[in-house]
Amino acid sequence: MESEEQCWQTVLWLNTLDVSRPGELLKAAEAASEPFQRQKLHMECAYFSGDLKACIALTRGPYPQDLRAGSTLLLRMAASMATGDYAIFSEALKTLKSLAQCLNGRPEAVIPELIQGIIDVSLYNWQSCPQWILSRNFDRLPQQMKLYAFYLPAKYLLVQGKYEEVVAMIRTVLTLCPEHSEALTQIYLNLMLTIALVGLQRREEAQKPLDAAMVWMVPAGFVMPVVEHYPALGNLLSPYDTLAPDFMNKVNQLRIEVGYHFVEFHNKLTHNTVTHLLTPREYEVAYLAKAGYRNQEIANALGISVETVKSYLQVVYEKLYIKSRKELEKQVM
Repeated sequence: MESEEQCWQTVLWLNTLDVSRPGELLKAAEAASEPFQRQKLHMECAYFSGDLKACIALTRGPYPQDLRAGSTLLLRMAASMATGDYAIFSEALKTLKSLAQCLNGRPEAVIPELIQGIIDVSLYNWQSCPQWILSRNFDRLPQQMKLYAFYLPAKYLLVQGKYEEVVAMIRTVLTLCPEHSEALTQIYLNLMLTIALVGLQRREEAQKPLDAAMVWMVPAGFVMPVVEHYPALGNLLSPYDTLAPDFMNKVNQLRIEVGYHFVEFHNKLTHNTVTHLLTPREYEVAYLAKAGYRNQEIANALGISVETVKSYLQVVYEKLYIKSRKELEKQVM
């Protein structure tokens, strides 16, 4: 059994590495003396590099009833959403709730709560997300997790259109990140900053934080953060078709696969099959509209015209037999 301090360290193992340096991941795997650390590194690399089937295989139980199970379950749920496997997601969520009960009353109980919050934010399920996350009250979190956690309220504020607040918050948090460390923190926070600046129509300014995130992602081959946020990043990524063609080829392949699978997951989660009527592009437009994006913001995010957005929405309304954005809430997660 690891000490509590070692357990804290294994929750965000990749966050301790400088993944922008070629060979760093392989060196870390060889240097890891504890079997769980090696397995943890392999499962994180599998997810972030887009090898989703390998991630699901590596995160199969049994799970220890301590903090080490938390991040394993998070990766398993994320990979199952991306592959449309609702059965695996449900099983992992049940195990997470069991872990929360096991740790109830202990300081470590905050970790299952945080993981549940990450899943809720990923699904735009604000009602279930712990309020302490949305209100940025991170006193219960260990120091090495506090900066990453700001990604969650940032995404919540983006959906509300509070772009200026996101820009101010993320820029402040990024000044606290140690140089050459906290890779996942820097990747996800810079992506939130990019999306907020796009929402403010400051596209040239938005390129800088995107580039800062890509400095970490491209050398390590971490395509999943881009895939997860692709609809909101849109044509800002176009320079990388030339700068990092292999990386972008994998992004473009995965975003289509994940798009189809996420629709499958959506239908099983909501017990609703209407999204099978929509093409992946129609679903992207409907998803962003439901999340609160205005037509111009959807156009900016997807690199299309406002008129094209309106045309897509009209087709969506006709296919779903609805007449307004408000009715999308009943049809699109």
